Amino acid sequence: MGTDASMGAIANIVVGIIGGLIGGFVMSLIGSTGVTGFNIWSFIVALIGSIILIAIVKAIRR
Repeated sequence: MGTDASMGAIANIVVGIIGGLIGGFVMSLIGSTGVTGFNIWSFIVALIGSIILIAIVKAIRR
């Protein structure tokens, strides 16, 4: 399973949702606010979480 368009729409949505949860958790650990609604900060937090999730999945699959 790659991390590009071959994943499919559902897998990309799931990665985004789980990434938002991970990003919010990581931000709360460092004392910052996590996902606070539909705004640019929440997008950045979810993006960071998604990057972390993809890195973890790639590390496990190696």
